Amino acid sequence: IFRDVYLTSEPLVKIEDYVVVTDLDENYEDAVLSVKADVRNLSTEAQSGWSIDVQAFDEDGKDILGGASIAVDEVASTETESFSVDISVEKPELWSAEKPNLYALVLTLKDGEGKVVEHLSTQLGFREIEFTRTEVDANYNVTTKRWEPTKINGKRLLLKGANRHDSDP
Repeated sequence: IFRDVYLTSEPLVKIEDYVVVTDLDENYEDAVLSVKADVRNLSTEAQSGWSIDVQAFDEDGKDILGGASIAVDEVASTETESFSVDISVEKPELWSAEKPNLYALVLTLKDGEGKVVEHLSTQLGFREIEFTRTEVDANYNVTTKRWEPTKINGKRLLLKGANRHDSDP
Protein backbone atom coordinates (compact mmCIF):
# COMPACT_ATOMS: atom_id res chain seq x y z
CA ILE A 1 0.00 0.00 0.00
CA PHE A 2 1.61 3.23 -1.16
CA ARG A 3 -0.80 5.82 0.20
CA ASP A 4 -2.73 6.56 3.36
CA VAL A 5 -5.55 4.22 4.30
CA TYR A 6 -8.44 5.20 6.55
CA LEU A 7 -10.89 2.97 8.37
CA THR A 8 -14.27 4.44 9.21
CA SER A 9 -17.09 3.19 11.34
CA GLU A 10 -20.65 3.88 10.21
CA PRO A 11 -23.88 3.44 12.13
CA LEU A 12 -26.22 0.56 11.26
CA VAL A 13 -28.87 3.07 10.20
CA LYS A 14 -27.40 5.79 8.03
CA ILE A 15 -27.99 8.22 5.18
CA GLU A 16 -26.86 6.15 2.21
CA ASP A 17 -27.21 8.91 -0.39
CA TYR A 18 -28.93 12.25 -0.91
CA VAL A 19 -29.93 14.55 -3.76
CA VAL A 20 -30.39 18.31 -3.46
CA VAL A 21 -32.15 20.44 -6.11
CA THR A 22 -32.63 24.20 -6.02
CA ASP A 23 -35.47 25.60 -8.13
CA LEU A 24 -35.69 29.38 -8.48
CA ASP A 25 -38.93 31.15 -9.34
CA GLU A 26 -39.40 33.06 -12.62
CA ASN A 27 -38.01 36.27 -11.06
CA TYR A 28 -34.91 34.52 -9.64
CA GLU A 29 -35.73 35.79 -6.15
CA ASP A 30 -37.25 32.95 -4.12
CA ALA A 31 -36.45 29.25 -4.32
CA VAL A 32 -37.66 25.80 -3.43
CA LEU A 33 -34.99 23.53 -1.97
CA SER A 34 -35.80 19.85 -2.58
CA VAL A 35 -33.91 17.31 -0.51
CA LYS A 36 -34.28 13.56 -1.06
CA ALA A 37 -32.40 11.22 1.28
CA ASP A 38 -31.99 7.46 1.05
CA VAL A 39 -31.84 5.91 4.54
CA ARG A 40 -30.35 2.42 4.84
CA ASN A 41 -31.05 0.09 7.75
CA LEU A 42 -28.42 -2.62 8.26
CA SER A 43 -29.73 -3.61 11.69
CA THR A 44 -31.73 -6.76 12.39
CA GLU A 45 -34.93 -4.85 13.25
CA ALA A 46 -37.15 -2.34 11.47
CA GLN A 47 -36.55 1.25 12.56
CA SER A 48 -39.21 3.96 12.84
CA GLY A 49 -39.70 7.42 14.29
CA TRP A 50 -36.38 8.72 13.01
CA SER A 51 -35.83 12.13 11.42
CA ILE A 52 -33.35 14.09 9.34
CA ASP A 53 -32.80 17.75 10.28
CA VAL A 54 -31.99 19.92 7.26
CA GLN A 55 -30.03 23.13 7.84
CA ALA A 56 -28.34 25.61 5.48
CA PHE A 57 -25.95 28.06 7.12
CA ASP A 58 -24.88 31.35 5.56
CA GLU A 59 -21.53 33.09 6.16
CA ASP A 60 -22.77 34.47 9.49
CA GLY A 61 -23.82 31.04 10.76
CA LYS A 62 -27.56 31.71 10.40
CA ASP A 63 -29.78 28.79 9.36
CA ILE A 64 -31.84 30.08 6.42
CA LEU A 65 -34.20 27.07 6.47
CA GLY A 66 -35.61 27.68 9.95
CA GLY A 67 -35.62 24.17 11.40
CA ALA A 68 -36.72 22.03 8.46
CA SER A 69 -36.92 18.28 8.97
CA ILE A 70 -37.63 15.08 7.04
CA ALA A 71 -39.69 12.43 8.84
CA VAL A 72 -38.24 8.93 8.47
CA ASP A 73 -41.39 6.88 9.07
CA GLU A 74 -40.09 3.32 8.85
CA VAL A 75 -37.18 1.47 7.29
CA ALA A 76 -37.33 -2.33 7.28
CA SER A 77 -34.32 -4.40 8.25
CA THR A 78 -31.67 -4.60 5.48
CA GLU A 79 -33.68 -2.19 3.30
CA THR A 80 -33.14 1.32 1.93
CA GLU A 81 -36.05 3.78 1.79
CA SER A 82 -36.25 7.28 0.27
CA PHE A 83 -37.66 10.28 2.11
CA SER A 84 -37.96 13.83 0.82
CA VAL A 85 -39.00 17.38 1.66
CA ASP A 86 -39.53 20.61 -0.30
CA ILE A 87 -38.54 23.76 1.58
CA SER A 88 -39.44 27.32 0.52
CA VAL A 89 -36.50 29.72 0.79
CA GLU A 90 -37.13 33.47 0.56
CA LYS A 91 -34.51 35.57 -1.22
CA PRO A 92 -31.43 33.35 -0.94
CA GLU A 93 -28.10 34.80 -2.04
CA LEU A 94 -27.63 33.50 -5.58
CA TRP A 95 -24.52 31.73 -6.81
CA SER A 96 -22.68 33.05 -9.85
CA ALA A 97 -19.11 32.84 -11.11
CA GLU A 98 -18.55 36.49 -10.18
CA LYS A 99 -20.12 36.13 -6.74
CA PRO A 100 -20.08 32.48 -5.66
CA ASN A 101 -22.41 32.68 -2.65
CA LEU A 102 -22.37 29.31 -0.91
CA TYR A 103 -24.24 27.89 2.06
CA ALA A 104 -23.20 24.97 4.26
CA LEU A 105 -25.94 22.34 3.93
CA VAL A 106 -26.01 20.02 6.97
CA LEU A 107 -28.10 16.84 7.22
CA THR A 108 -28.43 15.36 10.72
CA LEU A 109 -29.92 11.89 11.18
CA LYS A 110 -31.61 11.38 14.57
CA ASP A 111 -33.06 8.24 16.05
CA GLY A 112 -36.53 7.90 17.60
CA GLU A 113 -35.28 9.34 20.91
CA GLY A 114 -33.71 12.43 19.28
CA LYS A 115 -30.12 11.16 19.63
CA VAL A 116 -27.82 12.30 16.82
CA VAL A 117 -26.59 9.31 14.83
CA GLU A 118 -24.92 10.95 11.82
CA HIS A 119 -23.97 14.36 10.37
CA LEU A 120 -23.35 15.00 6.66
CA SER A 121 -22.47 18.33 5.09
CA THR A 122 -21.79 19.82 1.68
CA GLN A 123 -21.70 23.19 -0.05
CA LEU A 124 -24.94 24.51 -1.50
CA GLY A 125 -25.42 27.22 -4.12
CA PHE A 126 -28.73 28.56 -5.40
CA ARG A 127 -28.58 28.91 -9.17
CA GLU A 128 -30.53 28.09 -12.29
CA ILE A 129 -28.81 27.30 -15.57
CA GLU A 130 -30.84 27.59 -18.78
CA PHE A 131 -29.81 26.45 -22.25
CA THR A 132 -31.40 25.27 -25.49
CA ARG A 133 -31.31 21.52 -25.97
CA THR A 134 -30.25 20.28 -29.36
CA GLU A 135 -33.06 18.04 -30.64
CA VAL A 136 -32.49 15.37 -33.29
CA ASP A 137 -34.78 13.13 -35.36
CA ALA A 138 -34.56 9.34 -35.81
CA ASN A 139 -31.66 9.76 -38.30
CA TYR A 140 -29.75 12.06 -35.92
CA ASN A 141 -30.39 15.15 -38.05
CA VAL A 142 -30.57 18.31 -35.95
CA THR A 143 -34.16 19.59 -35.78
CA THR A 144 -33.57 22.55 -33.44
CA LYS A 145 -33.92 25.77 -35.46
CA ARG A 146 -33.13 28.45 -32.87
CA TRP A 147 -30.75 28.46 -29.92
CA GLU A 148 -31.04 30.88 -27.02
CA PRO A 149 -27.89 32.02 -25.19
CA THR A 150 -26.90 30.05 -22.11
CA LYS A 151 -28.04 31.86 -18.96
CA ILE A 152 -27.24 31.59 -15.26
CA ASN A 153 -29.91 33.05 -12.98
CA GLY A 154 -31.49 34.74 -16.00
CA LYS A 155 -28.30 36.53 -17.04
CA ARG A 156 -26.50 35.68 -20.27
CA LEU A 157 -23.30 33.70 -19.83
CA LEU A 158 -20.29 35.21 -21.59
CA LEU A 159 -17.26 32.96 -21.99
CA LYS A 160 -13.85 34.57 -22.38
CA GLY A 161 -10.62 32.70 -22.87
CA ALA A 162 -7.30 32.23 -24.55
CA ASN A 163 -6.32 30.12 -27.56
CA ARG A 164 -9.04 31.61 -29.71
CA HIS A 165 -8.57 32.17 -33.44
CA ASP A 166 -7.89 35.89 -32.89
CA SER A 167 -5.11 35.50 -30.29
CA ASP A 168 -1.47 35.58 -31.31
CA PRO A 169 1.33 35.19 -28.76
